[in-house]
Amino acid sequence: MIRKQVVKRMSEVREASNDNKELTLLSAVDRIVTLAKDSQLSDEFFEEVEPYITYISIRQDITKMQALMLALVIENAVNSGSLSLSDIAVYLDCRNVQVMMYKNEIEELVKKGILRKEKCHISGKYEYAITPTLIDTFAKNEPFQRQSYKNATAIQFFQHFYDITHLRHEDELSTELMVEEIQRLMDENPQLPYVKALRRFRMSAVSQIVITHMSRHLVLYEKISDFSS
Repeated sequence: MIRKQVVKRMSEVREASNDNKELTLLSAVDRIVTLAKDSQLSDEFFEEVEPYITYISIRQDITKMQALMLALVIENAVNSGSLSLSDIAVYLDCRNVQVMMYKNEIEELVKKGILRKEKCHISGKYEYAITPTLIDTFAKNEPFQRQSYKNATAIQFFQHFYDITHLRHEDELSTELMVEEIQRLMDENPQLPYVKALRRFRMSAVSQIVITHMSRHLVLYEKISDFSS
């Protein structure tokens, strides 16, 4: 079964490459958003957009619907910084509920680190935004690579921890994703004495975060002392 799936996927890649020799990630996004404007997500639209969402889907290892939603977020977020599901509905000229049907697809992109979810301080609504890493990836026509925390020094570890928790503080990351990201930070740095010591206590993820938050202040204070001396 797995072999058949791999063969099918390779066949799709070859077909996409043959049919779209001049296609790039950004040119595919351009075609998608051009066709999507006021399309109302019609059957005709999906027929026309098929080769472009297939291309992005294969290159970025995401579903075709995720490729469509990603393209729409990229186009609109470049201008406004972030956008909500209702903003996408306006762009497509369709009902909000039609876009809400694909909310889980967008949330998966957030979990993969491709998109960022943040709370608008004015409207109170959650919106979706792109990251500089994503833009660089598409500009270079390369597959997206999630940020790696591997082989961090102790200072780098605590700096990464601060960056993650700061995103939560700014409502640019949910509590659930913050916990997941911090666990990934620790999983990728089992060699650090701090991580080894922390995990010997077998405490909950939340407790680990609280202790690391306090430890970070101590580390930064020590760092400032060394600098000033």
